[in-house]
Amino acid sequence: MPTIYLSSTFEDLKEFRHAVLEGLRKSEYHVLNMEDYAGAQRPVDKCLDDVAKAELYIGLFAFRYGYIPPAQHHNPDGLSITELELRKAQELQKPCLIFLAKEDAGIPLTMVDAYTGDGNRGEKINKLRQELLTEQLTSQFSHPQQLATLVLAAVKTQLEQNIKPKFLPLAVSEAPPPVIWDIKKQGSPYPGLLHFTRAYAPVFFGRELEVGDVLDRLRQPENRFLLISGASGSGKSSLVDAGVLPKIEKGALSSERTYTCVRMVPGQGSHPFDALVRPLHGYAEQAGLSAFDLGERLLKEPQTLSECLEKNVAKGLQGKGLVVFLDQMEEVFTVRDMAQAHAFLSALYQAAHEADVRVIATIPSDFLSHCYDLPEMLTVINGTGHMALGPADAISIREMVRQPARCAGLIISDSLVRRMAQEVGLESGSLPLLAFALEQLFDRRTGNELTKAAFDDDLSGLKGAIGLHASNVEKRIAQLTDAEPQDVMPKVFAPLVVTMSEGQLTRRRVCGRSRMRLDWCRWLICSSRNDCFRGKKVRGP
Repeated sequence: MPTIYLSSTFEDLKEFRHAVLEGLRKSEYHVLNMEDYAGAQRPVDKCLDDVAKAELYIGLFAFRYGYIPPAQHHNPDGLSITELELRKAQELQKPCLIFLAKEDAGIPLTMVDAYTGDGNRGEKINKLRQELLTEQLTSQFSHPQQLATLVLAAVKTQLEQNIKPKFLPLAVSEAPPPVIWDIKKQGSPYPGLLHFTRAYAPVFFGRELEVGDVLDRLRQPENRFLLISGASGSGKSSLVDAGVLPKIEKGALSSERTYTCVRMVPGQGSHPFDALVRPLHGYAEQAGLSAFDLGERLLKEPQTLSECLEKNVAKGLQGKGLVVFLDQMEEVFTVRDMAQAHAFLSALYQAAHEADVRVIATIPSDFLSHCYDLPEMLTVINGTGHMALGPADAISIREMVRQPARCAGLIISDSLVRRMAQEVGLESGSLPLLAFALEQLFDRRTGNELTKAAFDDDLSGLKGAIGLHASNVEKRIAQLTDAEPQDVMPKVFAPLVVTMSEGQLTRRRVCGRSRMRLDWCRWLICSSRNDCFRGKKVRGP
């Protein structure tokens, strides 16, 4: 990968610089920046040498001119070290990406040279900003995660369009990264047909830009209820569960407040309020409440949800804020009583704006029309609280393939990474197929290598992998139930699916025997390992 030089003034942009640095290094870029030196007054010659070594220069500028090295240090014009780095990159005709802080970026006045009256530095930074705004600006920023998102997008575009092809292939000479995923204890770093949960956060890659976008939206006061839509299989659940929630729990949403994150699925309860209180039952019980009684009370009095969360559940949270991840929101609309669905969503929206609660919801884009009859949801959709998740680009898909393997100490060739990314293409809904094929490759690994031979010969490519699995499932059904698959399948699936009036299919809310049927179905189909069935017989549903 190309070497990137990251330049900025020191104290005023520290938080912004760290956000950018984290995103770039997680994406495996080699970054040179001032944290690699001793402090703000870094050695001029060393900095300029590093600028010369880099293939790409990134400059972050706010309202501070920065440290000015003495004239005897090859600085007769009295330029700041930040401007010296910029001029060096320009002199060497390096690709330059320039980002300027907006007025609302929250830079303290004590770090604004025009306000402090620090010599003529205010004039110098204003002149430099005006030049960059006019001639070289890439983008402007207000928040750290927004900046990280902008930088990553600009870097990817720059690499695809302007950097020589020799830098585009994945590097094979890099030192292997530290192994952070123990395959003996944690198994495959790819979840297969299941989504990336928080347990997979260390190996979740390729959606850094979107994670930053979600966090930036959540920081806006009007977006306490955030709705993410996208095609089925586009990775909405994984984005939130493995990408966004772990960062929130580590303080990405606020440096002054900690949050507890819970995931709810409407179908995992007898009604939506029951599904909501189930992941909260521990906190409710700490407050002396019965989770079941609480759910039933909310069903009868949905308008009390804000008060319940603020006065009761908050006691169990011990001062932490609450983030509710409403996954598979479309299941709310599978109830025959639409008034109940609307009451639940209205109450949750109200709680997000009245209690110390934030909500992140995911829904397939073809179900958005079900939100139009609800004023609160229409407000979200028509504002910045609605984010449409598109397909991952080619570079991101390669990261999704390559990085989890590296984190687990596995080897996968560049040619196989590119081959899998090409087969995925930009089709919506292809990410589960990719993750499934990767899990199959993991099961067929040779030593610690995921091989092209296994992909071609054993799986016959991405589509062949799922076809092979479907065939194996049919054989398992015959083996486990002593029945023909065509006789069992309708009994398994028909009670689990609802056809909406517009023809859309979604999962039915189930309980009792139907819940057992659903669990059996998941176990049978989502498992890709034959040994868990070997020699066993089970009764069909």
